[in-house]
Amino acid sequence: MLAVMLGGAISFVLPAHQVPSIELLSEGPCTGVMGQTISVFPGIGLENFTPVNSTVAIRGLGWTCTASSTTADASEFTESFTETGTRYSIEHCDLYFERFISFPYADYSSFNYTIGLDVEYGPIGVGFSVRFWGTPTIIQDSRVAETGDSLRLTLSVPLDDIAAQSPGTWCLTALVTIDIRTSSCASVLLSRLLGIAQSQYPLLPLAIDLESRNGDSISRYMHPWYGMENRFSVPAVNITRLTDPICGGLIFPAQPNETIYVQPGRYSCVSGFYSELGGLSGPSFDFEIGNNEQALLRCRLDMIRVSLDINPVFIIDSLSVGPGYDAYYSFVDLTPPYPEALYVPSCNTTLTASLRYTAGLIGFGRYLAAQITTNGTENFILRVRLPYFTIFGVNLSPGELIVIVFVIGLLLGSLLLAQQPSTPRTRSRITHDPRFWPVVLLCLSVVFPWFSQSYIVSSLLWQVPTTATLDFMIPLSIMLRRATGVPGQPIYDSFIWLNIPVLFFVFWGPLGWAMSRIAGPHARTAELGYVVSILLPATVGLVFWISYPSPLTPQFGLFLVAIAPLVYIVGLLICRHAIRLK
Repeated sequence: MLAVMLGGAISFVLPAHQVPSIELLSEGPCTGVMGQTISVFPGIGLENFTPVNSTVAIRGLGWTCTASSTTADASEFTESFTETGTRYSIEHCDLYFERFISFPYADYSSFNYTIGLDVEYGPIGVGFSVRFWGTPTIIQDSRVAETGDSLRLTLSVPLDDIAAQSPGTWCLTALVTIDIRTSSCASVLLSRLLGIAQSQYPLLPLAIDLESRNGDSISRYMHPWYGMENRFSVPAVNITRLTDPICGGLIFPAQPNETIYVQPGRYSCVSGFYSELGGLSGPSFDFEIGNNEQALLRCRLDMIRVSLDINPVFIIDSLSVGPGYDAYYSFVDLTPPYPEALYVPSCNTTLTASLRYTAGLIGFGRYLAAQITTNGTENFILRVRLPYFTIFGVNLSPGELIVIVFVIGLLLGSLLLAQQPSTPRTRSRITHDPRFWPVVLLCLSVVFPWFSQSYIVSSLLWQVPTTATLDFMIPLSIMLRRATGVPGQPIYDSFIWLNIPVLFFVFWGPLGWAMSRIAGPHARTAELGYVVSILLPATVGLVFWISYPSPLTPQFGLFLVAIAPLVYIVGLLICRHAIRLK
């Protein structure tokens, strides 16, 4: 009856969307005009300068990061920022950073990439490399460092080799990679990435921003590898000098207002969508940069914005968005914060979105998909609603809520029945019974995790890696999957139907029997049956801990079942001491 009353009360707060849904809705017409504009400001030419000065960060502008576990042990990492750089505390995992940087090599007389790191504790392995797209040139360095080591890694670019390998160009794209590896635990302070250049003549800054028709910068949402690997066409700009015979420079801005340094003179640019197979085509635009001037080149492209509206937030197993059946964007294990919007090249076809999420059983995913016809002149909203609501930081479905309410009602009802008839005398007799408090501890262990395990949620392209955690709620035979900014999500393994009867004999049955002994006879003498009933849960936890194939971290639930027998022993000793005093 208590469980039914609790369920009825909670039903009033159930969300209206109890059926999973996904839909693409029109957000209105695309506004703005396509094309290029140039804005010129006073500037100073420089011969010695630092065109690259970038904080290496998981969410840093222009950077992408991939994390992977190195052992079967629990893996995790944290990121924090200091005045001198970025600190990474990592455990049994590798971090791999990469960034594309526009590199106008023809104007440099020398160029060095450099980065420093301080190992607060280790050991670690670190790799630093730069490769130049369209050439076989790769420069790299790798080191092994121990606690207390300070390293400065510098890579000198062989400009003459690159010029010989890239006739007809003056600017290339460089891919900078930094990887930090450890099979144990380490903490590293990583300084900013610097690119130090020298030129024989003054160079002026030219900022380049690729935008949608309404002026939103799209560089942070694009990834040049898609175009270089000939998977899709990605936004790019090709800038050609009109004052000398050197041809174009293909540029993939990896951040808003990406800045390169150029000579004064006249230029022509073409902006559009590039692929290795189809190249780059689009309207051309001429502009000029005079002496002591700097400029901002803005290129607006024909793209559709797809805004994301996903509720509630959770770990998405996969999300794809693209024209027709092509996944222009493809996310795996996507965690919040989700991208605010995605930009897709305008198309006269259908726009498709699909999503998969884990629904209860591990490996059992729910698949949702939506399509809408577009003529390339509208923006859209991708709206996803799932039948979950958040209570105490956990996403629950109505069915899961019913089970939890039933269990809580059953436990509370059993404890209330033990107090019948409820009088001050019986209540005092129950709470002073040494068998009462161990039962309370076992009941509390139901709602707390017994173990946890951390693992790396890997990232693809634009995604941000994060550490996820599985909390093992042993009595309920469920795991709670959670991550930073994500409510916990109950999931179950495929053996749950075998686990339930086992748990009845080793946890729920003994717990019920122990409850029945409260306020009964022989309160001040040790009962073998009662001792076994409160020892069994702790034994189950120990066996699970030892037999689980990967390392687990004990949590508060295991602590509660472990101290229950100790609390019983202490209660017996107190009762016997009280009898002697009488």
